[in-house]
Amino acid sequence: MKINNVNIITIDHTKEYYQNAIERLNFFNLEDDRKVSFSGEKGFLIQKQDQEYYLKYLNWNLNNSGNKFWDRDMTSGEYGCIISHMKTWMRCYDNNKNPILILEQDFLPLYDLNWGIFDEVDNYDWDIILLGRASLDKNDQEVGLNYFVKPGYSYQAHAYILSKSGLKKIQDNWETLRNNLIPTDEFLPALYSKHPRPDIDAMYPNKINALALRVDAIAQSDWEGTGRSRTAPK
Repeated sequence: MKINNVNIITIDHTKEYYQNAIERLNFFNLEDDRKVSFSGEKGFLIQKQDQEYYLKYLNWNLNNSGNKFWDRDMTSGEYGCIISHMKTWMRCYDNNKNPILILEQDFLPLYDLNWGIFDEVDNYDWDIILLGRASLDKNDQEVGLNYFVKPGYSYQAHAYILSKSGLKKIQDNWETLRNNLIPTDEFLPALYSKHPRPDIDAMYPNKINALALRVDAIAQSDWEGTGRSRTAPK
């Protein structure tokens, strides 16, 4: 698999951050001709025209489900995050034919990923490959591959590869998503697995084909449990 298009979603647009991100990216020995793009927006700074186009799902807050993520409104950070991902998907869908790598600001390499292992998916019908995640339902499925499984419902969208077909299927769900924004960590698993919330699952009946590494190659350093999350309520 040739990965020469890398998209890093970040709200830190300083020269120092860009340099640090490139140093982490170099750990993976990607193609020499790779193109790296940085993009991302803070939710509370989203411009008015985007606020009128990207609408939050009105029934997101369940109030008494017992799940702390579902029993509160989307945060401004979650709002900015999903819009940043969406704008990246739109740009890449228009401009790329090869698979693209998407990383969030706090991606953390765990080991030197051998890109040769991706050869075994050459004849597999895949749309998205997760390079790191937090599995929640433990319902991964074997699909006859050595390095990959079919993931069940999982959180974290900090490191994944999208094929052209995956980008196309996201575009097919565009109107539903933009009128019913939910956190990125909920949207992606709603596309590839049975979402535990029936209302979310019903929004996306046409699933995409997902794979995930058996062993995570990329972690997330600032998820909510660390106290450093940029999308958690303040």
